[in-house]
Amino acid sequence: MRLAVLFASACLLTCCSFIGGKSAPCPSLPEQTASQPDEPASAETVTRVEMVNVNIRLDPELIMRIRRLSGKLVPTRKGHPPSFDDKLSYVLAVDSAEIGVTTASMSHMMNTYVFGEADAPLKNLRLSIQGSQIKQEGTIKKGIGIRFETIGDMSPTAEGKIRIHPTKIFSDIIIPSV
Repeated sequence: MRLAVLFASACLLTCCSFIGGKSAPCPSLPEQTASQPDEPASAETVTRVEMVNVNIRLDPELIMRIRRLSGKLVPTRKGHPPSFDDKLSYVLAVDSAEIGVTTASMSHMMNTYVFGEADAPLKNLRLSIQGSQIKQEGTIKKGIGIRFETIGDMSPTAEGKIRIHPTKIFSDIIIPSV
């Protein structure tokens, strides 16, 4: 049944065209009848997702650039299907992906979400790239504050996380003005 609806939708889109500079009327899809019920959703139903060249705005300054992604949408509420209109209705389980994030977006994420609380131990974080290494600057909040800078190599772990191997660490004490 779903294949028939998809085929009818494809035909509908193909039939809608411009003829002689005027828009041709689009035929309507037939109504679903009781004799052709939709397939029932089961617990094993999986919503697969494939994305190519998609930018997702997590907030105005945090943009994730998805070059390609393959995975599935896992519902967060039992018995409710995932919906793109409700970002809390699903979690994206990624099978494989190539995703890019700018250092400005990463700096914003670190300062707003990871270390955004008033009592967070790190503040004023800035990330940048130097050659093939990543540089992180910021302040360690200990009394008067200690400014730090670290440069390191990045590599993936077996669990799929990112590990930064510091190669240089610098720090100095910041004396606040009164």
